[in-house]
Amino acid sequence: MLIRKVIDVANILVQALKKKVPITVSGKYRVGDIRHAYADISRIQKDFGYKPRLSVEEGLVLFVDWVKKQPLPTDRYNKTEKELREKGLLLEAGES
Repeated sequence: MLIRKVIDVANILVQALKKKVPITVSGKYRVGDIRHAYADISRIQKDFGYKPRLSVEEGLVLFVDWVKKQPLPTDRYNKTEKELREKGLLLEAGES
């Protein structure tokens, strides 16, 4: 499967975690974030004969297995989002 969007990765993670959670694209971003980028390994493949040993899906499954073994951190999302917004560092799509 060719991964084309972040939503594709999110869907693979949801499947690997065996969870039913809604995936939403909020349109929020931090000032200075790179909002449009892509990875292209064609040159390293051509120049050095590189071939990935794992697919993205396989790598994400291994990642999920590792994550499940980690202690849960304190959830500070709401506090962080509020602080970023108060400092003008969190915008929504269409804002500038």
